[in-house]
Amino acid sequence: MLLKTRYFFILSIIVFVCSCSKGNYRTNQNSLINSYANKNYQEVEKKVLNEDFLKGNENVLLKSLEVGNAYYNNGKYCSAIEAFNKSTSIIEEQQTKSIGKAISSNLGAGDDVFYGETYEKSLVNFYKSLINYEIFARGFCEYENKESKQLLTKTLTNQERINYLMSAKANVLYWDSWMNGKYIDDYDKLYYKDLLIKLWGAFIHEQIGDKENLQIAKQLYIDAKDIAVNRYAVYRAFNKNNISFVNNLKDEVKRKSFIDLNNLYVRDIVEYCDRQLERLKQGQSANLAIVIQDGQITNKKVVVKRVPVLSLLGLASGNIYKLILALSLDRATYELPTMSSKTPDYRYFYELRKDNNVVIRKPIVLSEPISDISYMNLYEKFEKIKSEIISSVTAKYLALLTPIAITYAISSNSNNSYVKLAGLATAVAAYKAGEYGITKSGLVDIRQWVGLPSNIFMVSDNVEHGEYELNIIKQSNLTLQEQIVYKNNVNIGETVSFFDLKL
Repeated sequence: MLLKTRYFFILSIIVFVCSCSKGNYRTNQNSLINSYANKNYQEVEKKVLNEDFLKGNENVLLKSLEVGNAYYNNGKYCSAIEAFNKSTSIIEEQQTKSIGKAISSNLGAGDDVFYGETYEKSLVNFYKSLINYEIFARGFCEYENKESKQLLTKTLTNQERINYLMSAKANVLYWDSWMNGKYIDDYDKLYYKDLLIKLWGAFIHEQIGDKENLQIAKQLYIDAKDIAVNRYAVYRAFNKNNISFVNNLKDEVKRKSFIDLNNLYVRDIVEYCDRQLERLKQGQSANLAIVIQDGQITNKKVVVKRVPVLSLLGLASGNIYKLILALSLDRATYELPTMSSKTPDYRYFYELRKDNNVVIRKPIVLSEPISDISYMNLYEKFEKIKSEIISSVTAKYLALLTPIAITYAISSNSNNSYVKLAGLATAVAAYKAGEYGITKSGLVDIRQWVGLPSNIFMVSDNVEHGEYELNIIKQSNLTLQEQIVYKNNVNIGETVSFFDLKL
């Protein structure tokens, strides 16, 4: 009896260790996803500001990202900048910690620190630059008084407006520096270059307007063409052969044979950049710019798999083997992260009409296929994630079964049939309790920045001054069927008419 008690004491410790608690981030994020689906941004803000939303030090970065997004979507740009600045500070602080720890944070440990994926941390800089430019363009920004909760407006002087424009440029420069300095290893080889930083960065440098910045803008458009053809071929949106391209990533000659030069989005980028370079060569400044944030990022989900019994049997022997059979371990499960591919199959065009006649019609180019990037990010690391989760779950089950097996062996060697039956019943009960703990501790980490759009499209152009009807048209790549998704009367003059649309 003493021996039996000792082993069940050991078992209780194992069950306790295996039953580490998880936060309620799945409930929080599912609720947030639904609010974004309904474009109910006020509800989003209310949810993310709730003290129970993603609470805990392990979620501090994720919460700041969602708060910044909520403020931005509700037009509280000053508050949004403050939140995203906090996100940058957290990212910088986390980067001083062990890279190895950061890498392992996404491998099935939902109560680990959320470090964010590389593309998520990168996009913080885009939003900071975009919002700073928005404030410059509008000449004021709104923020919420933390004490009274009232929405206040800050009107800017000319110098303050210029300061915000220079901040938008500084964000681009920091972004570029961060991209070039970030940690790259075999686990993160796909998101290596960013197309959006080139296209948006070129636009921002052009707004500064001096000779040096215009020259930088030209080079950024040249870089963008190269990235669209030779680097974003890792994404389905830019390359129907993307998986073959990825599988031959280290073979420069072979991977180039899988580039799809007839891809509509690639052609749009190349032609757009050529037009921009010609426009800058002629000294024409952009006076129309459109950014479209389209849809919702594909969400991570989970798929439930059975524990690989054979891998356990390979490590098991004797009584453990018998116990596995007795407890029908093949019904034990574990989770893996999964994500559906969400590649756009449509394009956007902007159309300027005057007197009911089409004056200009041009594509709005796909600048960042965020859902595609997110999907390939998981695809790239999936086998590593799967291997580590299986190893972890297997180790936990073996740790659980060892003391149970010993106890079961003691009872099975008894000549008393009642003791044998009681031993088996006790082992089954202990197994079930431990299995519950392992299941709870094995909830895979599917945290992500859910406020991101699925895609970002953008365009800038120089058009003749005048009053127009602006139409944004969505066209199916397959059927060429079109629908007007945005319409507005605009007066385009010397300064840039800027449209930041969420469709």
